[in-house]
Amino acid sequence: MKYMKANDPTPPAPSARRPALAWLPNALTRARLYALPVLWVLAFLQLPQAVAIGAAAAAFTDVLDGVLARRLGVTSRRGGALDSLADHLLSISLVVWLVMLRSEFFREQGLPLSLWSAFALGVLVLGWMRRRQPVNLHLYSAKVAGTVGYVFGLLLLYTGTYSRAFFAAALALATLAALEALIVILARRTDGHGGSIFLPPRRGRGTAAAGASHMEGAEADER
Repeated sequence: MKYMKANDPTPPAPSARRPALAWLPNALTRARLYALPVLWVLAFLQLPQAVAIGAAAAAFTDVLDGVLARRLGVTSRRGGALDSLADHLLSISLVVWLVMLRSEFFREQGLPLSLWSAFALGVLVLGWMRRRQPVNLHLYSAKVAGTVGYVFGLLLLYTGTYSRAFFAAALALATLAALEALIVILARRTDGHGGSIFLPPRRGRGTAAAGASHMEGAEADER
C-alpha cells in the first residue's frame, strides 16, 4: 500500500473549478442596466430608432446571459435577482418610451390597453394577497406573450407604424397569459405545473427544483 509523502509538492486536484467565463453572464446583465441611462438620453433627444436598436441589443443580452449561465453552471439566486431587475426596468422603460415617442398609438388603442392593464394589475394584486410577495409563475404563456409584445413594441418604436392584426394577436396572447396566471393563483398551483396548466405535472420535479433552489440560494449567500 502506498502512502503520500509529507513533502509531496503536488497539490491535490480541486473538486470543482469555476469556468473561466463564469463572470460573463452577470457582466451582460450589468451591461443591460448600464445601457438604460444612455437609452433614456436618446429618448429625450427624440431619437426613437436609436432607442429601438439599443433596446433590441439589450434584449439580446437578456437571452444570452441566461443561456450562458445555464451552460456554464453558474446560475444563482443573486444572478437571477439581478437579471429580473434589469428585465423589469427595461420593460417599464420601453412602455414609457412608447408613450413619449409614439403617443398616437395610445390614443388609438387606449380602450383595449386600459382594459387589459386593469385585468393584469388585478391578477398581480390577487397574487400578492395570496402569497404576500410578487408572483412569478414562469408560465410558458407569459414568456410567449412577453416576447411577442416586446417585438411589437420595438417595431412600433422603430417604424412609427403598426399592424392592427399583430396588435390584436399580441393583446390576445397577453390576455390568455394573465388568465392562466389567474387560474394558477386561484388553484394555488404554484409549483410542479410544468410551465402551463395545459401540460401534465412533472412528477418528482417539484421537490428536486425546490432543493436546487435552496442550494443555489445557499451558494449565493456564501459568495
